[in-house]
Amino acid sequence: MIERIILPRHTLNLERLALTNNNIQPQNLSRFANFTNLRYLYLGVDTSEESIARLGEGIYNRWYGTLEYLKNLECLKELFINSTDIDAGWEYLPTNELDFFIFGDCGRAEAGVNRLKEVLKIDEETAVDREESENFWKVNIIRRMQGEWLNAVIQQN
Repeated sequence: MIERIILPRHTLNLERLALTNNNIQPQNLSRFANFTNLRYLYLGVDTSEESIARLGEGIYNRWYGTLEYLKNLECLKELFINSTDIDAGWEYLPTNELDFFIFGDCGRAEAGVNRLKEVLKIDEETAVDREESENFWKVNIIRRMQGEWLNAVIQQN
């Protein structure tokens, strides 16, 4: 289990990054901002019994903050942030290619992702659902809300 990561400097060829089920110390997503060809980003905890048990022991990835750092990841197809403290920035999430967005708390009631679920009005069961139809629905909710948010910003200016 890793607690600290060292990522490559040259990221143009990097398409998949899986850092699930570790004990990575608190940090935001800024380190991924230049990973523009990234298609699959897995940062959270999976729903296996072993991983859920580790949550009870306080072992999980401590990513926090906003999804805004991912706004340039236009190739992103799958994002997995279960049980993290990422709690904002849905407005900036690139959704053109996004097929799967998994963001449940997996029993960690204080997880920041609960704020995303609250804002997006998505329950835990749906947030962790990997079914294609459910993910299509989740991503479309985000797209609709992004459109409404953008319209509100334009009207303010």
